[in-house]
Formats: sequence, structure tokens, C-alpha cells
Amino acid sequence: MKGLVWVALLLAICSALGFQEAVVKSVKQCAPGCTDRGNCNAETGDCECPWGYTGQACEVDRMAVCRQTPDDPGSCGTLWPKHCDCYQTCQRLYCGGRLLRVQYESVDSCTHELGEYVFNARCWMLRNPDSSIPSSSRLPLNVTSDTIWYEHYAREDRPHCMCRKGFNGTSCESEDSSEACWFSPTCGDRGHCRSGFCHCRQGFFGVGCHRSTAYQPTNPGTLPDLRPRSKLKIYMYDLPWEVAFPYEYNDGHFGRDKMYAAYEYFMTYFLQDHAVRTENPYEANLFYIPMLAYFYIANVRNPVPQVTLALDYVRTKWPFYNRTGGRDHFYFLTGDRGACSTPRWLQDSCIKLVHFGLQGEELPGTGVPNREYGCVQVKRDLVIPPINLFTDLVPSETQAYYKWLVSKKGYDSNRKLLFFFAGGVGQVPEYSGGVRQAIKGLLSSLTPKPEDVEFFEGRVHNYKELLQSSKFCIAPYGFGWGLRLIQAIEYGCIPLIIQDHVYQPFERPKDFLPYEEFSVRMGLVDIPYMIELLRSYTEAQLAQLRLGMAKYYQAFIWNREYGGLAYEWTLAGLERRLAHMNSEYYLHHHHHRRRRRALD
Repeated sequence: MKGLVWVALLLAICSALGFQEAVVKSVKQCAPGCTDRGNCNAETGDCECPWGYTGQACEVDRMAVCRQTPDDPGSCGTLWPKHCDCYQTCQRLYCGGRLLRVQYESVDSCTHELGEYVFNARCWMLRNPDSSIPSSSRLPLNVTSDTIWYEHYAREDRPHCMCRKGFNGTSCESEDSSEACWFSPTCGDRGHCRSGFCHCRQGFFGVGCHRSTAYQPTNPGTLPDLRPRSKLKIYMYDLPWEVAFPYEYNDGHFGRDKMYAAYEYFMTYFLQDHAVRTENPYEANLFYIPMLAYFYIANVRNPVPQVTLALDYVRTKWPFYNRTGGRDHFYFLTGDRGACSTPRWLQDSCIKLVHFGLQGEELPGTGVPNREYGCVQVKRDLVIPPINLFTDLVPSETQAYYKWLVSKKGYDSNRKLLFFFAGGVGQVPEYSGGVRQAIKGLLSSLTPKPEDVEFFEGRVHNYKELLQSSKFCIAPYGFGWGLRLIQAIEYGCIPLIIQDHVYQPFERPKDFLPYEEFSVRMGLVDIPYMIELLRSYTEAQLAQLRLGMAKYYQAFIWNREYGGLAYEWTLAGLERRLAHMNSEYYLHHHHHRRRRRALD
């Protein structure tokens, strides 16, 4: 009995000293009528609205002037001529209201390029507007006499139905949730998808209707720290459409290049991951910011405006970012050069998940502005594999091939070519770090050219067959990351990685993958000797490298239907960074305590 008393007393003392604070489930109510059009966020009490709507109950149509009919989901596209006021509204949305001209004096200030280009699109105004009728982009019946047109030109395409996001068919009569709500086409069976927004059944909210509970501190105004030290728990922020939305890129254009879709697979799997995902932010030890950067910058534009917008929203809306300066927050930058163009304050804050792991001091000829360490800090940022979903190269045969290969102990007599490469070569050293040009130069200097070497400048129709018949496959980068490493591994071709200063996905020493077990690395300076070096590998050594690929290939595949485990490897990489942070916290905290004792 005395023991229980001491335990109770100890818990009371700890609580009084602030060592333990609790949270409780607490559902906030939203304004009446919120769920008619939106979802009630029980955590914040805000109404989550579909694109264009704001207000306590999503009753304000902020983008009404861009819609052509009352049920038009709306967009800021420039392919259909719109009311001129629509373009001004879009510019406020994407560029903070600044009026840019055709010369774009400050392009980098816009989160989306549509905000930059609206002055290059034709628009119209009514000759005699009726102030009692809200403006919209629906053309009047008599276009010639009732409208005034401004700037540029009208598209001269043949008439056809260009369907809005979430619809398809010859007359756009069918709904299509697979693309509109790719993260959860059925909205978790808790709601209905419409044009990228999941309208949830009452009691559910968030992206994909994935949330149903909310937590608040027992003592208002406090920030309870319930983070576990040994278990990964990730909380995903719910961002409003003004900050991040899976919108149409332009009128009726909502498809994406699938090679940039790794983060989409991560979100899809994450929403279903009840072991790692938590709805209680006070117990989260990592925080996911789904800023959907690719929807705003595609593969080459500057990510800083969109990243800044999302981070500013998160750190002012929630208290968790400022607790660590964002070090326990992460987001994806899957563009060609990932985080290469971000300034130092962004480089030093959150964890970036990228495909391009260029790191080094004073890297010459790279075009990277950050001279201190390049594009990533691999102690903190995480290099993940891209996704290979080209129609004729989908890894549907990969599992069967490696099962067969293991039964053959790694020997594959079908591979007669020493190596091959097909693709662009480029003219400037910045492209591929000069690797492709150097290989082309080497082979051009050989007379005769080796019969078991194939090098093609440009595309080839038998790319898959070449992957399957080569011992080695050249894996350089381009202006940024490339797919050749992934394609080689998916088709059993030993990757010859020639990428100076570039860390590969999940590569040791900071992560897990022992590339020396399934690939060959060379530097640019080794290219003059590459043929002799590759010929020095015995059949037994090649077989051993192929068995290494059989052991680790799943780390490079996102699709679970093809045996992919890239999501799980990504979580493992994040967990490792969490361990690094915890150890730094412990060491700092321990040092602080020792110093305080010394002062005492």
C-alpha cells in the first residue's frame, strides 16, 4: 500500500513540475451550415471548404467570377477566355495581389505560374454590366455585341468538350474520382469526391475524410509533450485550399507526369497507415506538411514561394513548428533539382524529401547557388527513389524475374551486352556533370567500337530489351535526378552509377542501403578506363551483384501491387532522422543539466 502511495505522490509531483501534461479528446463545433458544402474541422473549429469557397460555413464564393455555371468547380486557367476580373482574382490568390506585367519583374514571388501569365491571356468584360448580378465567366448569349475583349488572342482549336477535374466522357457527363482525389478516390468510404475535394459525412474531416477525432490540452494555453521516444508517430496538417490544393493545372488539364508522383504514393499509403499516422499532434514526433509543391511548381520552377506560404501558415496556425524551428517537420520537393534553389533558412529548417542528393562544398559547374553544401544535407534531408511508371516499363515482371534469378544463384546467361545507354547527351558540363558527353567522347574515339557496347543519343524503340540483355546499365543524372537507376534495378541490370557528389536513395552511411552490394560506382575521371574496368568483373562477381539487387530491389518500387516497399523504407529513413534529433536533444539536455549542477 505504501508503494502505491509513493507512486501517486511521485506522479503528482511530476505533474506539478510540468513533467507530464495531458490532452483530452475535445471536438470543436463549426458554424451552422458548414457541412452543407464543407467539412467541420473538429480540431480547429474551422470549416474546411472546397476550392474557391470561404467563410464560416463556406458561404462566400471568393472565386465566383471564374466560374461559368453555378456548379462549375472553377479554376484559374487561361485556356478558356474568362472575365478579366477572374484573372485579377487569380493573381491575388497566387501572387499576393501584385499586378505583374508581361515582363514579369518578380516572377519568383508567385506560388503558381498561372498568376504570372494571366496578363498574357485574353479576357473580356461586359459592355453594360448589371451591378445586381454577380460577375462570372459565363459568356452572354450575344458575345459580339455584349462584350469587350482585351489583349492577346483566342484559341483556334476545333470545338470539343474539355472536361473539368473530376469529370470525363464525351460531354463530361461522368464523374472520375481516380484522378480528382488520387489520395483517396472513395474518400475513405466516408464521403464523396468532387474536383479534388472530399466532402465528408458528418463527423469526418480532413484530406480523404481521414480524421474523426481531435485533441486539446487539459490546461488551455499549454503545449503538452507526449512524444514517444521509441515509436514513430506522424501528424499530417490539414491545409486549406488557399495554401495547398490538388487543383487543375489549367482549364481541363489536371494530369501529372507520373515520374514525379512518389509523394502521391506516400500520401495515399500514409492515410491508410493507422500504426504511424496519429490524429493527436501532441503525441507526434514528426509532422508532415502536404504542401503539394509539384502541383504549383511542376518539375523546374522555383519552390520557394509555395514552400514559404505553407510554412508561414503552419507556424502561425499551430504551435508545434516553433518548438523545434521546424526540424521535426518534413515535406516533399520532387522536382528535377529538389531543394537546390532554396535559401539557407529553408535548407536549415525542415526535413526535405527529394530525389536529387547533390551534396558538397564549392561544386564547380553545377549551377547550384548554395556553395556550402549543394542541394541537401543528408544528415537531415532524405533522398528517396522516384517512381518509374512509363507504360512499357512498368515493373510488373520484376518480382518474377528476381525469383527466377535467385533460383539461378544470380547467373543470367541472357545478358550478352557489356553495357548500354540511350538518352540525351547535352552540350554543357552542367548536364549530367559532363558524364554523358565523356562517355560519348570515349566511344567515338574507339575504332572499331566494341560489339558488346550500345550507346544511343536519343530514344530507342527496344529500350526494355536492352535493359534485359545488358550486364551493366549506365546511370548518370541529367540537369537533375533521373530514372535510369530505378529502371536498371527493376530489370535486373547492374547499375553503373557515375554521379559525382550525388547521394542515391537511402544510401549509406546516413541510411541503410549498401550500394556496393548491388551496383558499381565510378567517377567522371574513371570514364576513360570504364570498359576495361567493367570487363574485369567475373561472372561470379556479376552474379553476386545481381543477388544484391534481388535482396534490395523492393526499396526502389513504390507500387505495392508490384511488391514495392519504398513507402516503408521512407518511413525508416524518417525514423532514423528522428533518432538523430532525439540523441541531439538528449545530449544537449544532459549537458545543460550537468552545467547547471556545476554552477550550483
